Amino acid sequence: MYDERTGDRSMEWPASRDTRLTYDDFVLFPDDGMRHEIIDGEHYVTPSPGVRHQMLVGRLHFEIESWVRQHSRAGQVFLLPLDVLFTRWDIVEPDLSFVTPDQEEILTDKNVQGPPALVIEIASPGTRKRDEGIKLQLFDRGGVGSTGSSIQSAIASPSDGARRMALSHPSPSCHENGTTCSARRCWPS
Repeated sequence: MYDERTGDRSMEWPASRDTRLTYDDFVLFPDDGMRHEIIDGEHYVTPSPGVRHQMLVGRLHFEIESWVRQHSRAGQVFLLPLDVLFTRWDIVEPDLSFVTPDQEEILTDKNVQGPPALVIEIASPGTRKRDEGIKLQLFDRGGVGSTGSSIQSAIASPSDGARRMALSHPSPSCHENGTTCSARRCWPS
């Protein structure tokens, strides 16, 4: 600040206060049927998903859960709403999350505290830009799939008939011959 006595015109700025929202703020959001998420301290609200979205989430959950049941101790699959905390400024509710047995320490009674092995988001017209942008970036930097999975996160789109997926760190065989591959499934691009 300017000091009249000395004529010093240098500016001293008060220490900046971090005003980003945190998990402490998140738990105060209303239970209003909307999906509340905080990404890099910014609050995002999404209305309840539509019927097509829910059908796709249900089918994916069924397929993954069926696989898990056939492979003893393969892990656990979770549906939203379930809070996944990456940092105190990054709390999201992926449509599906998969946690491997060696990650069980990230599971608490209330939420998941750390990056799951896999997250799946169903991108709707109203969420596609965010899901394929800042959320996919969050999943990358947050360490989703760091347990060795070839797929860290997947974004499927019901508006494309669930045939298109945006994959984070896909396996080398993906995107060959006009297909997008995930695990053992391929969809025409």
